[in-house]
Amino acid sequence: MDKKGYPNWTEGNPEWAFNKDTVSQLSGIAAQLENMKFNVQSRIIFNNEDKIKNEGPNLTCQEYQDCMNGLAIVAEEPEEQFKKKGYGKKIVIETSADDDSIFVQAGFQPEKMDLWNNGIYYNQRSSKDELGKFSNLWDRIVTVFLNNTIVPIQSNITPSENTRVVSGPDAYLNGFIKEGLKNGYIKKLRNNT
Repeated sequence: MDKKGYPNWTEGNPEWAFNKDTVSQLSGIAAQLENMKFNVQSRIIFNNEDKIKNEGPNLTCQEYQDCMNGLAIVAEEPEEQFKKKGYGKKIVIETSADDDSIFVQAGFQPEKMDLWNNGIYYNQRSSKDELGKFSNLWDRIVTVFLNNTIVPIQSNITPSENTRVVSGPDAYLNGFIKEGLKNGYIKKLRNNT
């Protein structure tokens, strides 16, 4: 570690995917998620794990950087959420030195439920030149997804016999409406025309 607490591999001329600015941004996001009571793990994504295992302590900083492909954060709601609700929210953020991109995925991690869209609600890759898009998406994820009571929609929704819903997407839309009415997120208004 250097004097400011950064890992030594951010020194010199590292790839964007794991330089000081990227480490700072991901550290800030990890701290934000921890404050929201998520279990957060940070990882280094290696492209040559055998070299790291066999020669790790003897590698120069440049050799170590050459074995790195990016950084990752995986955040999950605590296990109590699964026990209480049967699902929890999950966030994955990864940087990649291959294409200088940052990837974010946010959604639900079901315990024993078959969820619509596999529980994934946000799934986007941005280049390092589009960090504004990533920041806007992250703000939306925090504001809309993490800070609100949002429930997953199960994919085994089947339309009732007296509805005209026949296709899969229509069944899902019907499920969203039904769930929203049941929980009071939306209300039914009569059309007087």
